[in-house]
Amino acid sequence: DGIVDLFVLLDMPTAGDVAQSRLTGVLRSMEKALDPIAKSKVVRVDGKSTRQPSKLVTADILATHPRAEHILLAAANDISALGGLDALRAAGRDSNAAIVGFGGMPEALTEIANPKSPYIATVNFWPDRYGPGIIDLVIRLLAGEQVAPFHYIKHQIIDRLNIG
Repeated sequence: DGIVDLFVLLDMPTAGDVAQSRLTGVLRSMEKALDPIAKSKVVRVDGKSTRQPSKLVTADILATHPRAEHILLAAANDISALGGLDALRAAGRDSNAAIVGFGGMPEALTEIANPKSPYIATVNFWPDRYGPGIIDLVIRLLAGEQVAPFHYIKHQIIDRLNIG
């Protein structure tokens, strides 16, 4: 219903600006979809890009926000999102939560397929498509073609509607 009591962003600053921009994009998108979220409800921390540290930092955040019922959690990668999920479940606070990760790893996909899981989506980068995209780019460069300075591989949001 558009209610957000707490928005946890599990960042990974060691991965650089591009990875950090993922969570900035999530925050901006949520604020477009909902009203602006009060800064006091947004907690952005380093999830250390791994499950256990992400679980621990999320558990600490939940402990300092005991009244937060409607919780959003976004993580810069799926493994951190799964750590956040572990903390939410351990605290018994996963029933009114929604989680989004990045990477499309199999365990995240299993969670997304489970209608009782708060893990609602991941962004799949399709790394298996990088090679053909790079080869195409190199062929064009070798042919003397002018190419743009940036080249992107199309990503896809995977949720319960398209997981199959």
